[in-house]
Amino acid sequence: MRRILFPMTVMVTLLILCGVWESRAGDTARRYKMKSGMVEYSVSGPQKGTETLYFDNWGMQEATYTHVVMEMMGFKQETNTLTILKDGYTYNIDLAKRTGTKMETPLMKELTARAEAEGKD
Repeated sequence: MRRILFPMTVMVTLLILCGVWESRAGDTARRYKMKSGMVEYSVSGPQKGTETLYFDNWGMQEATYTHVVMEMMGFKQETNTLTILKDGYTYNIDLAKRTGTKMETPLMKELTARAEAEGKD
């Protein structure tokens, strides 16, 4: 239970700090047909685990929590990550190693610019 609570607590804290649920920029562009939602996936195959997607502001703000385990030739590798998409940037956080990266997401800026120029989603 403790292994689940820590990542979830970290994720909720990061979402609040990053303002994933706030609606500021990009109100006209839409990636999804719904304003907000949550999707839970079950991962199967060589990797087994779960992935949970949270989105708001028509998909312009998004957080994905992934916890999968891959077993191959007697080796076991566990992945525990959080990916946040917000304001044209993608934040990748490795919850096990407690490291992260921030990079620009040019596609999101292009989608937003096109939608605003054409006046449609």
